[in-house]
Amino acid sequence: MALYEYDCPGCGRLFEKRMPMAEADRATCPHCGNSHPKRRLSRINVKGQASSGGSSAVSFAPGGT
Repeated sequence: MALYEYDCPGCGRLFEKRMPMAEADRATCPHCGNSHPKRRLSRINVKGQASSGGSSAVSFAPGGT
């Protein structure tokens, strides 16, 4: 299961919901019941990256290190 963040256009609140990836587009606002919240783009935490202090560089460009 993954943790997703949503903005509700109905009540304007931000909420998080833990659910399977297959159900991520079927969230409902727990505050007002709106069935069309907008999923937010969230940052991810890769194990070991948060406390590395920037000592590890990863490039996603072709030929990167």
